[in-house]
Parts: sequence; structure tokens; C-alpha cells
Amino acid sequence: MEKHCQFLDNARQAFKFQKHLIQTFMRIYSRRPSNGKGMSIAIIGAGATGVELAAELHNVTRQLAIYGLDENKTGEAVKISLIEAADRLLPALPDRLSGATARQLGELGIQLMLGRRVVEVTESGVMIEDGEIVRADIKVWAVGIKGPDWLCSLDGLQINLVQQPMVEETLQTTRDENIFAIGDCAACAWAGHEGNVPPRAQAAHQQAILLSKSLVDRVKGKALKSYRYKDYGSLVSLGKYSTVGNLMGSVSVGGFIARVVLPFAVQNAPDRGSWLFQDGDADSGDTVAENCDKPYQTALGGRSWSVVQARCDCFFQASDSVEQPR
Repeated sequence: MEKHCQFLDNARQAFKFQKHLIQTFMRIYSRRPSNGKGMSIAIIGAGATGVELAAELHNVTRQLAIYGLDENKTGEAVKISLIEAADRLLPALPDRLSGATARQLGELGIQLMLGRRVVEVTESGVMIEDGEIVRADIKVWAVGIKGPDWLCSLDGLQINLVQQPMVEETLQTTRDENIFAIGDCAACAWAGHEGNVPPRAQAAHQQAILLSKSLVDRVKGKALKSYRYKDYGSLVSLGKYSTVGNLMGSVSVGGFIARVVLPFAVQNAPDRGSWLFQDGDADSGDTVAENCDKPYQTALGGRSWSVVQARCDCFFQASDSVEQPR
């Protein structure tokens, strides 16, 4: 899968995908008059990322006229397929909005393949569980969240199938109360709902606020408070075509109203990230630090917390032997 798919987890991968898209399209388009074949793109995963990407790619292929291509024919030369194991798009949104989004994408000519589980990705295409093969020149993997690989190398943690540490309501890991995890790298049960807290920026932001207080309370010997996720809604942009979503977790919006709300939601959205905190000495601290970018220190409750920030994950280690910053 990693060998044949494009990913969009960071800016470097996004630029790589953009370059690959243009090069592949121009190569296929130059041969099209002789063989009549256009470019095919398969997007695996119909969550917010996959849906937004499909709509944007539909728009981008019509802007390739700047490379000297016929604007009236570029859209006909590209086939976009959106493949999802679930039976509907955008499972985090209400059924009505999911259905409206499916109709909008259908009108754009995007092929929806719902209830189709991908079992293998090859150089020539995508293999579905029932044996069907979807031919694709470009394969994009947009299937949910997965924790970083180094989390699996940490001993003593309960890790789920997508490499996330399991945490209690206090955000402490289930097998070690001295380790906290929040954001995309943590699997936290959603009280009153099936499944875990969704991997959204607002969830990570809420958890960070609670944890900043919990770390101080822990140093002071106070009881830790439980985390309760508050859903303030989500918006999914379909580029210039439409916007759908829900506000405050229950009010469904779409079309013009959603498009008006979207810029304000993006402007005021908190930074997204995942964090791993450890209280106490840990042999794995040096190993984690090798994968990080910006080491620094801070003081909380009279203790020193060594912090190393990685691409989207952080490891916090407390040590009494580290000199206190002034």
C-alpha cells in the first residue's frame, strides 16, 4: 500500500502529490488522441479528507488549461473514484448531509463505491474484497487516523489496531497512570456514544486545556478531572461547489449558509496536533527525541518537563534531575 499510494499527511507529501498529478496527467493526455484513454484517480476513504479531495480534484483538472491543455476536454480525460468500506460518505455527519454530499459528488461525475473494502493496492489499481479491481493511474490513501510507528515500540502501553494508546477518562493510558496521551495519537472513549472521541482539532484542543490543568493538579496531589468531549460541529468543503456540515453537533447546515460559516470556522480553529506526556523517567525518551524537531523545557508545579515536539506528536517526560528553567 505504501509503495503505490499517495499520502497527504504533511506539506511535503502534498507537494509530491501535486507534482505527481500534473506529470501523470500530461503524460497520459499527450497519448490520449492515439489510445483514447484518460487518467484515472482512486481515492481510498470517504471521510472529510477523501470527499474534499475528490471535489477539489474535479475542479483542478479543469484548470490544467494553464499548461496548454484543452480546458473543454480535460474534465472528460479524468475519472475520479471514491472508495469507502462503510455504506455511506462522511460517517461523522448526519445521514441527510451524507446523502446530500453523495448527490453533489454524483452530479460532478465522481464515481462513488460505497461498502467496498480495499484489501490490496497495486501499481495498476486497487483490489476490492470481492475480487473486483479498480484500475487507477493515481491512488490516494485517505483512510482515517493512524498513530506514529514509534508508539508501538513503547513497552507497557495498550495500543489499538491503528497504533493509538488507549486512555482513561482522565487521559491517562490504561496500563500506566504516569503517561498521558491526547489528540490524534490517543484512543479516548466518547462518553454516552459508541466508539471513541473523533479525531478532530476541537477534540485535541479541549483535551489540551484539560491536561494543562491536570498536570498541575497531579503535581499538587489533587484528583484528576475526567474529560468530556463537547461537539461544536464540523464543516466539509466541496470546493467552489458547496459546503455541508453541522453546527454545535446537532444543527445541520449546507449550501450558502455553510459556505458563509466556513471561513470563520477555519480562521478560529485551534491548531491541530497530538501529544504524548510522560511523568517519570523513561528509557524510551531518547529514542522518541530522535524523531522530533524542537527540544525545549518548561516548568509545571515545581517540576521540569522535557518536551520534544515532532511533526504532529509530542512526548513529555518529567524528571526531577533536570535543571529547573529560570
